[in-house]
Amino acid sequence: MIVTYTNLFPIRLFVSGLAGFTLIGAVPALYGVALPHYGRVFGLADGEASLLLGAHGTGALAAVVGGMFGLSWLTFRLSLGLIAIGAAIMATEAQFVLLLGGAAIIGAGFGLISAIVNQRFLAGFGARGPGLLGMVNAIYGLGAILSPILFVWAGGAPWIVFAGIAVTACALVALAEPGGRRAAATGLPDLRQRKFGVLVFIFLAVVIEVALFGFGPSALIAQGATEFGAARLTSGFFAAFLLGRLSLYWLTRWC
Repeated sequence: MIVTYTNLFPIRLFVSGLAGFTLIGAVPALYGVALPHYGRVFGLADGEASLLLGAHGTGALAAVVGGMFGLSWLTFRLSLGLIAIGAAIMATEAQFVLLLGGAAIIGAGFGLISAIVNQRFLAGFGARGPGLLGMVNAIYGLGAILSPILFVWAGGAPWIVFAGIAVTACALVALAEPGGRRAAATGLPDLRQRKFGVLVFIFLAVVIEVALFGFGPSALIAQGATEFGAARLTSGFFAAFLLGRLSLYWLTRWC
């Protein structure tokens, strides 16, 4: 039997996982800098544009819960398709209610990619799985750095960036592995275990993260910062995030 490098290291899974997490990182960072734009375009009351974050979170939660129970038709390619459809809807800027639907669809794709890639990295890379899992989650920050920069380059027009996200998601479908989900543990864990406290800590950390990328840029703008200035600061924040997460990958090898 011939053993190739791809047999030893699932390169397609590695590359598609990195690309997928870069893509989903681009979306939340873009919401934060674009909320004031949507408020102006649709004549929304103060804070009303933040409903987009709620719609995105609702879609993500529904997808993650579905993924926990191992629904076989929830695949990587489906998640990319959902992001492409949702981003295309966001790019139309037709009506705010349509944007809410688009954000929910993107959120579903976001949640599915998170669940599927995390599972596959743990199952597909053996002992290296936890370390590489940390790396792929860190790459989320790369997308979050790029989308605010693209927002600035696009002259403050988020629809252009969302259109680019839709095209990128379609292109990544060819890279993603076909077929259903690989076998993995499903269902809720035993919440009586001590590990439940760790889950609560992770949940609270994610809540803080969502608040930072969603409302941080809007708060800066409300305090007098320009949208372009807030976008640059958002990119800077996620640059620090990326460096911090990548350093953990190397530090864990020595601990």
